[in-house]
Amino acid sequence: METFRILGLLLDYPNAEVVAAGPALIGRLAEEGLLHGDHLRALGLFVERRMTTDLLEIQEDYVHTFDRTRSHCLHLFEHVHGESRDRGTAMVALLQTYEDRGLSPDSRELPDYLPLFLEFLSQCSPEEAREFLGDAIAIVALIGQRLRAKASPYACVFDALESLSDRAPDEVRVAALGHTAGERPDDRPDDRDEPDASRDANSALETPCFPIGTASHPGAPSGGVSPSPLKAGGFQ
Repeated sequence: METFRILGLLLDYPNAEVVAAGPALIGRLAEEGLLHGDHLRALGLFVERRMTTDLLEIQEDYVHTFDRTRSHCLHLFEHVHGESRDRGTAMVALLQTYEDRGLSPDSRELPDYLPLFLEFLSQCSPEEAREFLGDAIAIVALIGQRLRAKASPYACVFDALESLSDRAPDEVRVAALGHTAGERPDDRPDDRDEPDASRDANSALETPCFPIGTASHPGAPSGGVSPSPLKAGGFQ
């Protein structure tokens, strides 16, 4: 399913190729038909705005929004485990989930990086993609809630993701995650490497970051894989 991969592209570090391909990406979202109405319109306005904005300004806004604002961090386990050792354990479990399904993530990004996770979902069956997204939906909803509060243009991507989940976010869980994250400093300089901007829109859509291994389909469980392995991967 291209919808998840395209939404991941819109949440990755912006480059000229992806920005220029914005209308084509929205067209492919419309063709696949998983998103409708207000979500498609909001995403269309989002890509139009980016096409009329200087690329450097878009990149600076992205870095400020996601790399230098901890409460918007796109590494999902940051919002669950912070800097505890549990985060490393969760990373290993999530990576194992990917590999159990015949996929090998690009080593340039951690397994819990949201665009990478969305690319994984794009290779799952529709039912499993929605279920796996549902396992992480409280985190997605929390980030989206914070982006809406700051009138960030990226909020529309998170709204679209919420609509694709197999379940609504649990408000109690979202509030609990927000309280935990709120105990840590929000804005700080970040020494993480700048995300790679070399992937163009066509190669990103046609060539996944996860080279397909021996599994016939990433949505088909391998031996010993639980029906919902991402719960063991640290989202809960």
